[in-house]
Amino acid sequence: MAETTVTQPCLECMPPMILDKIVKDIDYKQIVNLRLVCQNLKAYVDTYRPNFNLKYIIVNAITSGFLIHFGANKENFEKKNYEKTVMSVDGDDETPLETLLLHQKSTLEVLQLNCSLEENVAGYGKVLEKIQTILTGQNRQLLVKSFKIDAQNEDQVMRVLPYLDPKVLQSVYINNPHQFNMSEANTFMEIEKLKGLDQWKEAKKFTTQNLLINAQITELDHFYWFDITVDTLKMSHVILLKEKFAALPTEKSARIRYRNLNQDVEIPEGNRVGYNEYEFPVNDENMRLRLKLDKNSVDIEKELYPRPRASPEFYPVPEI
Repeated sequence: MAETTVTQPCLECMPPMILDKIVKDIDYKQIVNLRLVCQNLKAYVDTYRPNFNLKYIIVNAITSGFLIHFGANKENFEKKNYEKTVMSVDGDDETPLETLLLHQKSTLEVLQLNCSLEENVAGYGKVLEKIQTILTGQNRQLLVKSFKIDAQNEDQVMRVLPYLDPKVLQSVYINNPHQFNMSEANTFMEIEKLKGLDQWKEAKKFTTQNLLINAQITELDHFYWFDITVDTLKMSHVILLKEKFAALPTEKSARIRYRNLNQDVEIPEGNRVGYNEYEFPVNDENMRLRLKLDKNSVDIEKELYPRPRASPEFYPVPEI
């Protein structure tokens, strides 16, 4: 009786659907190494782009191009160990960025774009253009929880923000990394284009640093939490925002820094709980609403009171 030859299955002979299941839990290093095994696996990786499962991507503009920090360990990001995982890229080479962004199919905890030196601004603009080109060519939006960008104008933010999935995005942080003196600043960031985005409407938190925003604070009342700086703040707008916070059933918080205060109305009577700090009643007896006035800033906070103590196993994980 003739012996039957059994063909042993091999990885390179498997169809893409099976390979997808095999590689779905491996990290980017293993996927990159998979390309080196044979031509068939290289073609699979390049064509089907299995997920890299990264948690953060950080791009820093430098004189010669940019640095990319990336990784799949959230703890490494929080401890700033990400500085050990770095790729230096020539300014004209967009392949590494394209590879990372196109292979990233799960949710990033953080996408962060930095330009710390003014002499790198021109190169940074090219980096933002590259990212926009890469994301525009996809038939899906990038899944990102926290988007942090160094920017001095609205157009820089618009290079990337519209291509992030609004259903996943939770916070937007815009920072001007260059020298800023609030008393002398004469330029403002517009937000007219941003206000039309679903990403703007769906995000929970919005923060700016070292920027004057040309906006009315009542245009930001949909955020769970926001922190901005404006040129002139009207007290009537502060009171209107306070009333909107009071009418909502959820916790809310806002910090508004200002250069000039227009006291067009008086602060309504409330329970004075500190120097220039007032507490106002709300419909929910388990919540409190406070308004605090400091030099060049106003804080409005509606929160549970007293705040329940969480057991150790339920302490919230710090946001990165």
